[in-house]
Amino acid sequence: MTNGHGGNDALVEINGVSKKFSKSLRDARRYGLKKLVAGAFGVRDEWNTLRPGQFWAVDDVSFTVEKGETLGIIGRNGAGKSTILKMINGLYLPDKGEITVKGSVGALIELGAGFHPLLTGRENIYIKGAMFGKRKREVDELFDQIVEFADLGDFIDSPVGTYSSGMYIRLGFAVAIYNDPDIMLVDEILAVGDYKFKQKCFSKINELKRKTAFVFVSHSMLDITRFCDRVVVLDRGKLAYLGSPVEGVKFYLDEVENREIKERGLLSDDGSVVRSFFGELFSNNDKITDVNHRWVTAEGKPADSIKHNDTLILEFSFRLLYKPHRIVIGVPIWDEQGNYITSVNSDVCNAEVKVDNDGWVKGRMTIEHIVFNPGVYASVISIVDSKEMIYRQVVGSFRIQEIPFYFGFVTIQADWDFA
Repeated sequence: MTNGHGGNDALVEINGVSKKFSKSLRDARRYGLKKLVAGAFGVRDEWNTLRPGQFWAVDDVSFTVEKGETLGIIGRNGAGKSTILKMINGLYLPDKGEITVKGSVGALIELGAGFHPLLTGRENIYIKGAMFGKRKREVDELFDQIVEFADLGDFIDSPVGTYSSGMYIRLGFAVAIYNDPDIMLVDEILAVGDYKFKQKCFSKINELKRKTAFVFVSHSMLDITRFCDRVVVLDRGKLAYLGSPVEGVKFYLDEVENREIKERGLLSDDGSVVRSFFGELFSNNDKITDVNHRWVTAEGKPADSIKHNDTLILEFSFRLLYKPHRIVIGVPIWDEQGNYITSVNSDVCNAEVKVDNDGWVKGRMTIEHIVFNPGVYASVISIVDSKEMIYRQVVGSFRIQEIPFYFGFVTIQADWDFA
């Protein structure tokens, strides 16, 4: 693990910070009440140890963020990323360790946080300006720039409670950035905004980098490598890596993502954890045997990580123990969040499944250009005979490597012609 800077220009210093939470609201209330009572009577509460039903959301984390630096934070859901931001912003107090913040903080952490839903966008701009210590005259001078950046038009005089999520984001970022915070905290909520606004935000970040420290949480490895000077990788609340964004992303994908995928069963053949995605797995042992299947590249290597638009091949073989009527093979594919992406089906592709005299079926299903966007995908192979399911099992997973720009679930090539 690479060490942090620790220079004199550090605007945020996090030293041995830990934060714990209770797994149930009932426990949280009970322990909170005990802490208040203990404090009222001057009794030391053992708040730095775990009680039953508690866990460390952040566990002994240390790093700094310097003036003019953009620090990225990546990790799986629940790794502690947002908790770190909320502690820097003062919304949470650490249970152990110290956080030192020098200067004003602008934060875009939760949708609509800090805005009064019954007040208009205009009124909220002035309230937020006052919270940053600005006088009305100063906010007057910034007002037109904020409204133009947020691109709200006439909605600036509508209650923010009527805003869409995108409008919330645009106003929140514009208000925070034009109040010149020394430290800017941006959670992955920025991904809610459209592509054009997101690019405008990053352009503004680059413009202000010399005088502002940015802490940026994202699931986009592309954004992390393009806009961050250093990256923190959090793994189950602990600091797993701190250093170069490129090396940090590589570490995260190789060490954290792969381990999580294996633990969730997406790389295993037994499918013990993936039934919630794929439905009930099944094998009729009286009708099928000697089943083998795997994803490979065009070179025949395991498709652990392939490039976007490369060839992806499913190799399979099995032996039927009876004389079949009409075999159809289907291969549904999900992403790691459980979104059903597509399915490839031999019947739809007008491919006749050939069975030799000994009952063997040996074949390959080739996708010449895999257009899925970067991420991990898992699949099942289903073998059906005249609508009777005789086999359904997990094939395994494959990962599509990062590409410069992408939207939605797939990125396709297109030819453009102009008169």
